[in-house]
Order: sequence, then C-alpha cells, then structure tokens
Amino acid sequence: YTLLLLALMYWLFDMRGVRRGTALPVAIGMNAIFIYLVGEIARGFLERGALVFTQWSAALDPATPLVLARLAACSIQLYLGWWLWRRKIFFKL
Repeated sequence: YTLLLLALMYWLFDMRGVRRGTALPVAIGMNAIFIYLVGEIARGFLERGALVFTQWSAALDPATPLVLARLAACSIQLYLGWWLWRRKIFFKL
C-alpha cells in the first residue's frame, strides 16, 4: 500500500501539478529531523503533560487517556513544524 500511495502522490503532485493541500506536508518535510528529535527528546514530557488534561476520558476506556495524550503530542509536533516553516526557520545538518 505504501508504494501505491507514493505512486499516487507522485502522479498527483509532480505530474499533474496539484499544489492544493500540500502546505502541511511541505512544512513537516522541511524540518523533519528536527521534529523527530524534539519528539524523541520530549516524548515523555509531552505525554505526561497531555495526560493531565485527558484523565477525564478514563471513564470511557482505560486506554483512552494515553491515546489522546499521544494525539496531543503529535499535534504539538505538527504545529511546531508548521510554525517553523511559516517563519522560514530551517535546521540543516
């Protein structure tokens, strides 16, 4: 499925020239290594911080707070990539 998705994206974005809806993937791709490192270094901190705000959902299912905390941590990483891209801050190796 991965290769089919890659082929579809290549056809759609490179061959057809569609540019609508590509801002977030471009923003993430510009600082992908930085976002990955932030995620690895701050994973525990982000998840524990988000768990404080998601404990209310434990009544639904015991696993729900952890899932919501990880979604919140992922959202923070996506926002960080978008924020860096909007301000044209790029980290290079």
